[in-house]
Formats: sequence, C-alpha cells, structure tokens
Amino acid sequence: MYQKLNIPTLGIVENMSYHRCTNCHHESDLFGHGGGEAMASEMDVPFLGRLPIYQPIREGGDTGVPLVVAEPASEAARAFLTVAERTAAQISIAAHKSAEANKGKIPLIPVR
Repeated sequence: MYQKLNIPTLGIVENMSYHRCTNCHHESDLFGHGGGEAMASEMDVPFLGRLPIYQPIREGGDTGVPLVVAEPASEAARAFLTVAERTAAQISIAAHKSAEANKGKIPLIPVR
C-alpha cells in the first residue's frame, strides 16, 4: 500500500513477534520466525526490530501508561526503545538524504 501511494518506508517492525513464558522464560515464535527480516530484505529497507506479545503492553495501552514507563527495565521495554532508536536513526538518514537532494533548489514558501 505504501509503495502504491509513494510513501517512503523507514523500515519494518515485527509486532507480536514472539512470546516469552513468564514462568520458564521459554521463547515461542507463535507466528513463525524471520518474517519481518525477510520482508525488510525483499523491500530493501532496514529491519527495525521485534516486539513481543506481552500482556503489560496491552494493559499499558488500556490505562495510558506506556510499558517503558511502567516497566522500564523489562525485556519488552528494551525492545520498544531499540525500535524507537532505530526509527529515529532512519528519520535522520531520510531527512539528510532529502536535504542533499534539495540542495540548491528554491524552497516553496506557503502563502497565507
């Protein structure tokens, strides 16, 4: 869809990528493994990370308390922070490329 609308893709995030048992800590790939990396490779965009299925993520969404605030040291919070850092890096790279591509061009100034 994004390609059809000519919207640049910064990268791929694999959401609900795995579940880690809170008792035995076994990691299960409920929906398979590597789909996000494969899609990123096919689209020639960066893979930004994997986010787990983790009940406190949903609970935080319901209560308005982000996981990175409620459980900042958790594995899931670290996964979100990694994705955020990689996304910020891709935004910076895209902005730099855009500035280079538009160097020397007259900027359009909106008229009110």
